[in-house]
Amino acid sequence: MQVRLVRVDPARAREVADLMAACERLRQEADRLLTRVVDLLHEEVRDARGDRPSLRSTLD
Repeated sequence: MQVRLVRVDPARAREVADLMAACERLRQEADRLLTRVVDLLHEEVRDARGDRPSLRSTLD
């Protein structure tokens, strides 16, 4: 097997690094939002079970 070394284009390497960092930030934000959705769904279940007063009942 032959291995051929190629020169690294610093500008291209920086673009790839920036893209990878942006993807990681996007993944973190998606994780945060999904966690918030799950928390809100749990709150809805607690409200439906009467575990705590719902916002609707406090507004009446």
